[in-house]
Amino acid sequence: MKILVTGGAGYIGSHMNIKLEEAGHDVCVIDNLSHGHISSVKKSKFFHCDINDSSRLDEIFSAEKFDIVFHFAGLIDVSESMQHPTIYYENNANGTKNLLSCMMKHGVRHIIFSSTAAVYGIPKSSPIKETHPTNSINPYGESKLLVENILADYQKRQTMNYICLRYFNAAGADYLNHLGNVMILKLTSYH
Repeated sequence: MKILVTGGAGYIGSHMNIKLEEAGHDVCVIDNLSHGHISSVKKSKFFHCDINDSSRLDEIFSAEKFDIVFHFAGLIDVSESMQHPTIYYENNANGTKNLLSCMMKHGVRHIIFSSTAAVYGIPKSSPIKETHPTNSINPYGESKLLVENILADYQKRQTMNYICLRYFNAAGADYLNHLGNVMILKLTSYH
């Protein structure tokens, strides 16, 4: 498939990007590099682009003809979202609405969205099931929940198919040294 990975130079996006490449897909990455690193994009075609830039997105979608979008572009710092909520709504919610409009224009009807467990807020039970009520308590979680609701509306109207991934904590490094700082220690015994 021809796949677009938004935020593909960031932590989760870059790991997904490598897995998609290894599976034999034709992958393109867009990232504004505000938090991502170009060195994390190994083989994929890279486009420096912000998801709020409608004309640049349109150029990329016109040239590449994607089958599906893996959407990992977004701001993720909870404490920053409390101090500057507007940028979270602008980037995470409005930026995604802009991406969805471009997808619709170009006939791309499949998206996998990187959401967050922050949409649950304070849990009423543990372990948290996917069906647990959502009640986000910060602008970060609320901005992601807004996108989930928009995607659900698109699917109800049969214009989009989507999957939301609600991570709790993403951590680690690629043991094959594709990404992250993996340190291999050589142990030597001295007599």
